[in-house]
Amino acid sequence: MNAGAIVAAQVAATQKAILTELREAGAVRRDAATAYQRPDGGKGRIFDGLVKHGLVAQTGDGRLYLTEKGRKRLDRQENARYTVPLILLIAFSLCASAVALIVTLAD
Repeated sequence: MNAGAIVAAQVAATQKAILTELREAGAVRRDAATAYQRPDGGKGRIFDGLVKHGLVAQTGDGRLYLTEKGRKRLDRQENARYTVPLILLIAFSLCASAVALIVTLAD
């Protein structure tokens, strides 16, 4: 794995952690916004990117919440972890069915 892929994976994990933290705090709507301290360092820059791209929004009094776009991104990330195992399960199932059919026809 090259350095760029490692950095991209770390950024994605940090984004997911920030979005999850806001969701767990219940900040999923403007009227449910919460006080959130901007992280320092690199995590802070990643947080700024989430705000810039509209995944997190700020109320007039400085509280933060997940936008619909942010909620959808978080849901997609959480659902994506099931995609590969599901595809593998289907592929193995098809292979097993093909082997069973071949054995049955061979008799």
